[in-house]
Amino acid sequence: MFKSTTFIATTVAFCLVGSARGATIDVGTFNLAADTPGQTLEINVTGGDAVAGVDFFAEIFNDALAVTPVIADVDLLTGTIFGELGSANQTNSIAEPTRIYSIIDATETANADGLLVTLEVDTTGVSDASFNLLLAGVADGAADTQFFDLAGAGITTNIVNGLIVVAAVPEPALAGLAGLGLLLRRR
Repeated sequence: MFKSTTFIATTVAFCLVGSARGATIDVGTFNLAADTPGQTLEINVTGGDAVAGVDFFAEIFNDALAVTPVIADVDLLTGTIFGELGSANQTNSIAEPTRIYSIIDATETANADGLLVTLEVDTTGVSDASFNLLLAGVADGAADTQFFDLAGAGITTNIVNGLIVVAAVPEPALAGLAGLGLLLRRR
């Protein structure tokens, strides 16, 4: 069986004041347009605990399809829980066309409550299909997104994986004709 995959690994390091109790990430369902680059997905975290770092992993896949959406970029700073930290810096590098590795370093504390990451997704060549969006069980179960405390010990990170639904968007003229057809049919 062929498995098409888009994979991201991200490491974030922060200073922590106090101890963290855990964080929850509910990835959710995202509806994306087919054959469209530059679509953004915002993933939030709740719990409010102070975190010192996170290893962020994401994967998009569908075992039955050879072509999947591509994660084109990952942004752990703009508008995120880490973005207000003056010392936070993110560095991205592409290990291969479908893999991005990012590092954020800061010397301040971030609370695990709010926007965690914005992913930019490209659905070029993809239409009318659903794909798993994993932050846990990534790379055949080898990696999970995980928050850490200052000592580097893992903090309980509860993750509910998500779904991406890609659908063709009708041309505006065709949508108008379909609406006109429904209107005429009623008469």
